[in-house]
Parts: sequence; C-alpha cells; structure tokens
Amino acid sequence: MLLSRCNVYAFCSRGVNYQGHLIGGALTYLAISYVVPFEHLSWEVHVGNFLACMLGALFPDIDTKSKGQKIFYSVVAVLIGILFVQQRYDIISFVCVIALLPLMVRHRGLFHKLWFLAFCASGIAIVITWMNMSWQPIGLSLALYFFLGALSHIVLDQTFIAIKYMN
Repeated sequence: MLLSRCNVYAFCSRGVNYQGHLIGGALTYLAISYVVPFEHLSWEVHVGNFLACMLGALFPDIDTKSKGQKIFYSVVAVLIGILFVQQRYDIISFVCVIALLPLMVRHRGLFHKLWFLAFCASGIAIVITWMNMSWQPIGLSLALYFFLGALSHIVLDQTFIAIKYMN
C-alpha cells in the first residue's frame, strides 16, 4: 500500500510524520495571516512568526526520537551559546531544565497536553521579555504562533487517530 512509505508521504499508516506536521504548521500560519492581516509588520517579524509556528508544529514530538527533537536540541544548543556570551546564566539554567523534560516523560504525555503547551508558549514570551523589556510585543507574537503551531500538531494527531479507528 502506498501509505506505508512514511518517508515519502506526510500522512502514513503509522500516523502523521514530521512532514505532515510541517504542512499543518504552514497551513495554520497561512490561515492566521489571512484572517488577521498584518501588512504593517516587517518581513523579519513575518519570518519569525512563521518559524515559531513551524517549531510549534514539531514541538509536541520532542519527547521521542524525531526530527522535532533534533531541531529542538539544536535550537537549545544555539540559544545556550548566545546566552553564555551574554552572560545570562539565569536564563541558561531555565533553558537547561526545560531541555531535560523530554527525556523524562512518555510519548504523547505531557507534551501533548494543551495546558503544558500554553505554559511553554508563555515561557517563550517571558524569556524574550526577560532578555529585553522592549521585545515584549515580539515575545508575545512568537509565543502565540508557537502555541498555534503546537495546537495544529495536536489537532492533526487527534484527527488521524479518529480516522484510523473509524476504519
């Protein structure tokens, strides 16, 4: 059956893979951009919001060996490097604690709970604002797009599971 080739198809017999979640994240971003037009924003802000949405779309799967987990730990490594140069050891300790969580939970557990995803998105806004108070609007925007991307992940997973069990 064609759907059994998960490396080629975004939606396969085992579930939605990272490509499917990226498609879901991109469609979520496009839908939000269509409903709430942001013509006055710079292209840098649009790129940041798009990337936040895409990272959010992969984020719930960081509790398992996945493309999302590799990207997550790459982002964490770069962030720690930047924070180290800036001597922001307080934020480094916070980031390190968050980075350990995926190793301590089961798949589709904590990282698939809406309250936890909202907590993580809030953490993004808080850390960005903590770094520079004038960045608060950017932090809130990135946090919102991250959360909506993560929400698209949960919706895709739940939809696929529902369809799978209906057949």
